[in-house]
Amino acid sequence: MSNKPFDKPIYLRLPHDGRFRAWNVWEGLDYLERFWTGPKDIHYERAKKLCESALDGFTTPSRARGALVDAARHANLLLDAPRSDRTFAPTTRGQRFASAT
Repeated sequence: MSNKPFDKPIYLRLPHDGRFRAWNVWEGLDYLERFWTGPKDIHYERAKKLCESALDGFTTPSRARGALVDAARHANLLLDAPRSDRTFAPTTRGQRFASAT
């Protein structure tokens, strides 16, 4: 199992006005498992399954990314990309950034 990068990052909502940037499949799965606040419906389950499959090499990172974007959009957790990534502070996996003021 190795890390699989996305072609471009996904920006996702965190609880309490935070934001999360997922650059790869591992970070996308981390978000789903630790920070997901939306319903754990069919969209969530599909995104989680495809992220796991991409990490195991059974599907592409692009397909996993598409499922994660779809799930986040349905749960109203998908954010627009910021104008600048300067507001990001790295975490161990994934990246969080403060809300713009």
